[in-house]
Amino acid sequence: EVDATLQETLRNLIDAETCARGFALTGRDAFLEPYASARANMGGLISRLRALTADNPSQQRRVAALDSLVGVRFERMAELIATTADAGASTCQPRTRRSTLGS
Repeated sequence: EVDATLQETLRNLIDAETCARGFALTGRDAFLEPYASARANMGGLISRLRALTADNPSQQRRVAALDSLVGVRFERMAELIATTADAGASTCQPRTRRSTLGS
């Protein structure tokens, strides 16, 4: 069950990062709701890992390190989202133009 929860934690983090990048690239608010959901789910996943590893001090240290690293990643994602929101979607538009290769 620890492995399954770790995999779910990784998928959750990847989903959040994908949404943050999607918002940064497009400025579309549709990316923010899944990001917020992934962020909200992370605390429960870390808590579950703590409970599942309660009998193993070495794993508890790893979960604490994971929690810290996940916190840093979410801080960076929040900064990216805030910077994008402050700049406005119009500054993101040129980065999403269509390729002219093969035309």
